[in-house]
This record gives sequence, C-alpha cells and structure tokens, in this order.
Amino acid sequence: MTKQERVQWLLRLFPSAWRMRYEEEFTELLLQQRLGPFVLLDVIMCVLDAHLHPEFSGPQYIPGKNPYRAPLLAGFCAYIVFVLAGMAFYGMVDDSPYLKVMHQGGSLHWAWNITADLAGLTLLAMLAGGVPIVLVALRQAFKEKRKDLLLLLALPLFALVSLIVIYGGTILIILLMGGSHLPQSGTQLIVSIWSISFIIAAVVSVAGTCLAITRSAVGISLFKFARYPGIITTAAMALVVGGIVWWGISAGEALPQVFAGNLAGWVAIVAVMALATLVAGFSAARSFSIHNQTS
Repeated sequence: MTKQERVQWLLRLFPSAWRMRYEEEFTELLLQQRLGPFVLLDVIMCVLDAHLHPEFSGPQYIPGKNPYRAPLLAGFCAYIVFVLAGMAFYGMVDDSPYLKVMHQGGSLHWAWNITADLAGLTLLAMLAGGVPIVLVALRQAFKEKRKDLLLLLALPLFALVSLIVIYGGTILIILLMGGSHLPQSGTQLIVSIWSISFIIAAVVSVAGTCLAITRSAVGISLFKFARYPGIITTAAMALVVGGIVWWGISAGEALPQVFAGNLAGWVAIVAVMALATLVAGFSAARSFSIHNQTS
C-alpha cells in the first residue's frame, strides 16, 4: 500500500462533512510526514474529536502542530493500562492466603512492600508531568468559556462519582440481601459489575483528558518538561514489573499449591504490565528524540 493510499484510508475514518471541509489540507499535511505510530495516534485523536464534536474539529487539531503531544498521550494511556493490570494484581492478593504469609516477613513481604512503594513513585512522577498540562487546559477553559473543554475535563470527576454510586448501591444491595449470606453467583456478579465499571470509568476519564489536551493551546514547554517525569515513570514501572516477578517467585516457593491456581492470571498481569512499560518507554524515548531533532 502506497503512502497516498494509506492517507486516503485514514481519511475515510472521518465524517463526510469534515472531509468536505478539511480533506485537501489534511491530505497535504499527512503526505509531508512519516506515518509513524505517534502520527497515527494524533490522527485517531482527530477522528474521535471529529465524530464527537465536528464544530471544533478544524485544522487547529491536526497532527504535527505539537510533536511532543502524541508521545505524551501514548505514555499516559500506557500508564493507565499499567494501573488497571496493577489493580488486577491487587485483587488477586487481597483477601487471600498470601496475606498471612506476607505478614510473617520474608521475601514475599519485602517484594510486596517495595513494589507498592515503587507504584507510588510512578503515580507521583506521572502527576508531576501531567498535572501542569491539565491545569493550563483548565485555565484556558475558564478564561475562554470553552464548554467543550470543561465537559471533557469534568469527565474524570463524573466517572468517579458514578463509581461511588455504583459501589455504594451494590454494597447496599449486599446488606439488604443478608451480607455474608449472599450466594457465590451473586458475589461474582457484583465483582464483575465493579470491575467493568472501573474499566469503563478509566477509559472515559482517559479519553476525556486526552481530547481536552488535544483541543487546548498548552505551551510546548510543558510538554518538553513532561519528558523527564515520563522517564522516571517508565523506570519505576519497569521496577514494579520486576517486583511483581519477584513476588511471584516468592509466592510459588511459599504457597506452591495456591500460586499454581493463580499462575495464569499472574503471567497475564506481568505480560500486560511489561507491554505497557515498553510502550511508555518507547514514548519517552520518542519525546527525547524529537527534542534532539528540533534543537
């Protein structure tokens, strides 16, 4: 497939009204660029934006305006996937025979605690790079009375409130049905509802935040600064994966029969977290590469 054909295929993803207005300009822009993964990510963001809010999908949101933006958003998305996998790991350990062994000390105890500390470091580093960008977007939304930005930036709050309502409602149902006397099928259903709700809330929050950043006029200096927290985040993510591997080896030695039943889930968690770390690392490396090419 030629580059021209790939560009035409990408353009088919946009609404017809959008193509009538911007197809020629958009085609010329994409033909001047290498269609790498981060340019494609920018295009996907534009497609999503064009379908949700066509009135705000003009050329100011096309790829290439801020080369640091796509790597940052890719790293952010990878981190969220990493967190979701981490929550699955926590769910595997919570209220399990592992807790009693971990409280006794030893390698299982240290693997868990060191991994938890490193997970906290990833969060702090991500906040250090992302919060200033979100605050600038929020300030612009209020200053220019941009309802579209305010709505997008409010999505994480709406998602959190929705989760609280869902969790509180299911807990109330459990209490009304007798609490501990709830049948196993009911418990599994509630756990499934909680898990699906959490994933949906995470996806909505990430999509809203990414679209808000895409639409706002955040200065490129903040994206440049975010490279450094991004590197710290990626390094801490890699150490967390190593800690979970250490924990798995220790769990296999301490409780071999229990861990055998969790082996498939543990392997899947490690694989997802490792892949997310690789994407985050590639994104961080790409942001530094862009800086070297443009400086």
